[in-house]
Amino acid sequence: MNDWEQQQALALALELLSLRITLLENQLQDLSLELPTLERDDEMLQVDQQLMHLKKDYERFASHVDPNFKKETYDEKF
Repeated sequence: MNDWEQQQALALALELLSLRITLLENQLQDLSLELPTLERDDEMLQVDQQLMHLKKDYERFASHVDPNFKKETYDEKF
C-alpha cells in the first residue's frame, strides 16, 4: 500500500468513524429524553462507553493523516 492509498484509507476511516460518532450521540440524546429506568441508564452507559472508544480511535487515526494530503479520486491521481 503506497502513501496515497494509505491516506485515502485513513480519510475513509475518519469519515466512517465520524458518522458512527454522530449516530451514537443522537442515540444518547434520544435515550436522555426517555423516562429514567435502570435499563435506560444501563443502555446510556454502554452507548457512552462506545462513544468514548470511537472518539479515541478517531483521534488516533487523525494523528496519522498527512496535513498536506489532498483527497482526490484515483483517476485524478493516475
